[in-house]
Parts: sequence; structure tokens; C-alpha cells
Amino acid sequence: MTDFETEFKRRSALSHAMAMAPCLHDHFLEMRETAEKSLILHLPDIVPADREWIDPEEMRAIVNAISVERMNLTIAILKALAHVGDARATPRVEEVRRAAARGNDVDSRRLRAAADLCLQCLRQNSERSMQYQSLLRGSVAPAEVAASTLLRAAHKTEVTASAELLRPGEAEG
Repeated sequence: MTDFETEFKRRSALSHAMAMAPCLHDHFLEMRETAEKSLILHLPDIVPADREWIDPEEMRAIVNAISVERMNLTIAILKALAHVGDARATPRVEEVRRAAARGNDVDSRRLRAAADLCLQCLRQNSERSMQYQSLLRGSVAPAEVAASTLLRAAHKTEVTASAELLRPGEAEG
């Protein structure tokens, strides 16, 4: 199987699983269980590049599904959010982290560790997103320049003799 085929298969399976995310809140038990199993199976395959094609409703559904009662699903979601989540997931992750901190059993410690890692990644993702949205500009305003000066500079060009132009394969010695 080629790399393209492997990636297509991964993304297709993940897309189908994410499309089932709103079913995590369905009133039919079988529908909720099927969605949960599919997400537990495919969420570990999420990579940061997948962020661009996850539907906001799907993201909202997986964030709202975070719960100490759904331990395996919640850990799978936390690991996925570490790659594709943003600041909107932070309150829910903090909430489940606090709930897990009250317990001292193996599952609570596992959940707390996953939540801690997720929170750290969410903060980094949020910071990175804010940096991307920042408009870079000079720290000092340039001296006033008349518009005509800029136009003259844009229109005035010096002619270079064709003999002086560099050619491929020629090097100055």
C-alpha cells in the first residue's frame, strides 16, 4: 500500500468516526455505544494536520463527551485534543482533571495524567494560534515619505547591458 493510500485510509476512518461524535449524546444506547467504540478506536490516529477538517459540531460533541464515567473514551479524547484542540476545550478538561484529582485509584491517576498533558498542549496550541493571528509591524514608524517619491522609485529603473547579466553556469572569477 502506498503512503497516499495509507493516509487516505486513516483519514477516511477518522472522518467516519468523527461524524459519529454527535451520536455520543443520542438517546439510543446502541448508537452511543457504537459511536464511543468507533472514537476510541480511531481518535489515537489524530495528528495536528487533521485540525483543519474537523467540523466544529464534531469538536463540540467530543469536548462535551469528556467525563469521568467514560474513562476510556475520555482518555482517547484528551489525547486527540492535545493535537487538535484549542482554548475552547480548556474549561471541560480542567473540570475532568479536578474530578480525577479527587480519586487516588489507577484510573483516576491515568485520567489526571492525560488531562495534565492535554492542558499543557491546549495552552501551547492557544499560544501558537495567537501568534499566528498577530500582525507583525515595525516597532518604529518610518519617516514620512511623500507618495510621489515612492512612485518615482517604482517607475525609475536602470537598464543593465545584457552582457553584464549573469547566465546559468557562468561564475565570476
